[in-house]
Amino acid sequence: MSIPSTGCSKWLRTKQVAEHLGVSVMTLWRWRRDPKLHFPAGSEVNGIEFTHIDRVDEWMRDRVVKRHGGKR
Repeated sequence: MSIPSTGCSKWLRTKQVAEHLGVSVMTLWRWRRDPKLHFPAGSEVNGIEFTHIDRVDEWMRDRVVKRHGGKR
């Protein structure tokens, strides 16, 4: 998968975020709408949603750490 980059920042479209996490676009849609999950919000540019990959990875790391009692 090719990740578009702007300088040091990496932004993904919704389908790319889903592929990166190994989930369906529908799962991602559900995560974004579940206030308990606090999934990182994307930014819309010309009607296309982009999400910063570092925020997604940080969110995933935090979820793994919380699930395993703070052990990395």
